[in-house]
Amino acid sequence: MSAPIPNNSPGPDLRVYKAPKRERWLQLRKECVTSTEMAPVAGIPKYGNTSWSIYQEKRGDLEDTFDPNERSEVGSIIEHGIAKLVSQRLGARVIRLRDFMVRGHVGASFDYHIQDPQSEYDGWLVEIKNVDYMIYRDQWSEDIHKRPIAPDHIGIQNQTQLEVARRPGVILAALVGGNDLKLGFVARDAEMGAALSKIATDFWRRVEDGDAPPVVAEDAANVPLVYKYADPDNTMEASDQLTEDLREYKQLGGEIEELKARRNTLKARVLEEIRDVSKVFAGDGLTLDAGVTAGSTGKEITEDMVGQTIGARKSFRRFTVRQKKAVK
Repeated sequence: MSAPIPNNSPGPDLRVYKAPKRERWLQLRKECVTSTEMAPVAGIPKYGNTSWSIYQEKRGDLEDTFDPNERSEVGSIIEHGIAKLVSQRLGARVIRLRDFMVRGHVGASFDYHIQDPQSEYDGWLVEIKNVDYMIYRDQWSEDIHKRPIAPDHIGIQNQTQLEVARRPGVILAALVGGNDLKLGFVARDAEMGAALSKIATDFWRRVEDGDAPPVVAEDAANVPLVYKYADPDNTMEASDQLTEDLREYKQLGGEIEELKARRNTLKARVLEEIRDVSKVFAGDGLTLDAGVTAGSTGKEITEDMVGQTIGARKSFRRFTVRQKKAVK
C-alpha cells in the first residue's frame, strides 16, 4: 500500500506555492478551480456555490463567498489536536502541509500528510473534518467496517487533492461530536482524477470564452448578487420563452401551496394516530421523532434590562421524519 512521496518540485504540469500568505492564497484561488469548488463545478451545488456562481467569481463579477466563520475558525484551532490523535492511532508521523498546489487548471490546499517511511501510509494526505453529530448521522454513512464514508462533495474534494498532489491516498479523519475519531482510507482513483481534471479544463474554457453555465435552483440567491441594479426607466417586452417562464413560475406557486396543504394534512393525520407516542419506526428505514422540546424562560442579559428576558420560547412538539441510508 505504501508508495514513495512524489517529487513536488515546480514543473510544466505542477506549480507549488510554499505556505502562501492569506492574501496570496486568495489570489491563487481565483486562478484555478480549487478542490472545494470542484463538486459545484461538476454539478453538485454546496454551501450556496454552483457552477454558475463560481464562473462569476472567476470572471470577477461576483465576490468570492469564502469567508471564515466561527465554525471554521474553531475547526482550524482544533485541527492540530485531531492530527495528534491520528498520529497516535496510526503510530505514524503526521506533518502539516501548508503548500498550495496547482496542476493544470486544478488547485488544492491540504491539511496534513504522513511523512514516515516506517508507515504503510507514508505519503498519504490527511484530511481533517470536525463533524457535528447530527450532520454525521444525516449526511455521512459507514462501510461494513464502520469506517466513515463522506458525502459526495467531500469525496470529490479528496480525489481532486489526490489528482493534484499525486499521492497514493487520503486518510479522512472525522472527529464526530467532539470526541469520536473515525478514520476512513480513500485510495487515489486515477480515472476519476483525470475526469475531474477534464471538467476543470472545460469549465475554465467557458470562463475564458464568457460562456456562462446554466443557472440552477441555488442560483436564485446568487443571480441578484451579480445583477444588483435595476433601471427604473428600463422596460421590455417579454420573449416567448420569458413569457413561458413567468407563466410556469406563477403556476408552480399555486402547486406549492397545494403541496403544503397536503403535507400539513398528513402531519395532522399522523399526530392524531400516534397521539402521545414520541418515536415511530416504520418500513423502508423510516423513523418519526415526535417528542417534545421543552420550553425556555430565557435569560436576563444586562443591568439595563432587569426584568426583561431574551430567548424565551414555548415548548413544542417535534415532527421530524428521517430515512436511514443503506449500508454500502
